[in-house]
Amino acid sequence: MNHLESKKSPFSARDSFKGYLYQCRFALWESLKKMKDDEEFNVSIETLDDVVFHQGDSKEILQTKHSINDSANLNDASPDLWKTIRIWCEGISSGEFNSDTTFFLITTEKVSDGSTADYIKKRDITTAIKRLNNTAATSTNVTNQKAYQAFKNIPHDEKEMLFNNVFIVDSSPLISDIGSEMMKTIRYATKRKYLEPLFNRLEGWWFTRVLEHLTKTKDSIPSKEIDTEIDMLREQFKDDNLPIDRDILNVTVNKSAYADRNFVQQLEIIESSNERIFLAVKHYYRAFEHRTRWATDDLFIPDELDQYEDILVDEWKTGFDRMKEKLGKTAAEEMKKECARTLYHWIETHVNEPIRPGVTHPSICKGSYHMLSDKGLVGWHPDFETKLKKLFV
Repeated sequence: MNHLESKKSPFSARDSFKGYLYQCRFALWESLKKMKDDEEFNVSIETLDDVVFHQGDSKEILQTKHSINDSANLNDASPDLWKTIRIWCEGISSGEFNSDTTFFLITTEKVSDGSTADYIKKRDITTAIKRLNNTAATSTNVTNQKAYQAFKNIPHDEKEMLFNNVFIVDSSPLISDIGSEMMKTIRYATKRKYLEPLFNRLEGWWFTRVLEHLTKTKDSIPSKEIDTEIDMLREQFKDDNLPIDRDILNVTVNKSAYADRNFVQQLEIIESSNERIFLAVKHYYRAFEHRTRWATDDLFIPDELDQYEDILVDEWKTGFDRMKEKLGKTAAEEMKKECARTLYHWIETHVNEPIRPGVTHPSICKGSYHMLSDKGLVGWHPDFETKLKKLFV
């Protein structure tokens, strides 16, 4: 890469996107903290500028600012400060905000000692307003001009009402650190060894829910919904259970991508219908992806998978040996296929051995059988090993 390619484009959306992600993560973190106090509320991300918490008639408006410059200071002419003040002042002028509204500026920046933001933090609102008046009257910062005008447009008593309800939280965790803070907040939702995978799934659900909130509906997200999701995840991360993930279940599987796999060929050999083969592919995909994710998250105990597969093979062998005894040594090919389909039907409908007692989703057992079939450890046709070898000669 040359030096021109390594320079960041001035039109890059990377920093804005990081700010939006930070806003969503902070909204979840704040929700989790409120829920620890048994508060019930609704949360909405009304624009890409603020997070709003509703409790009865009162509102909390959170403006989040994620600075790309770790050493930045929130000084008197800071665009981050004045962009936020403009939004608040225009909301006051329009009547959208009133005395029951509380405003928070959440920033990763540090407030400069003796600055306007510092006086707001210290609750010296009179001095803060004087400094804001002076900055709006004398600053030549072009970026802030519309914000200065919005501030000038509201009378002094409304400025007092606004800034008496304004709170600044500086030096907030960076986007890379906020996840660990959230995990501390939900520490007692599960055992320590399950905490990170539980949190990853909670946050994944949250981003999907926020996207739905922004694109499909204007309804806010109730805290009870977050609580319900945590309860569901807590149940899935018990020692007798494993998490079943929606994103895996919701994938549209491409059957043609598996056409040459052993487990599909085994079903072709016994002339299963296309519909049953497609269902087998879905089961295989779901079991494979879940088992891979559980292994990645280190959720298995030693030898658990091997022991599980041994149980499945024993169940299969019971039916397989019974089928071969019934057929004898002189059965015609069509009779073999018919009995093989009966064996496969038995596996499909009667065998649902859970990997753990709480894992009841049928795809895990059925898909695990197809994984074993793919490895040639189980089969449906009485001569499946010979037939598979001929197919791939």
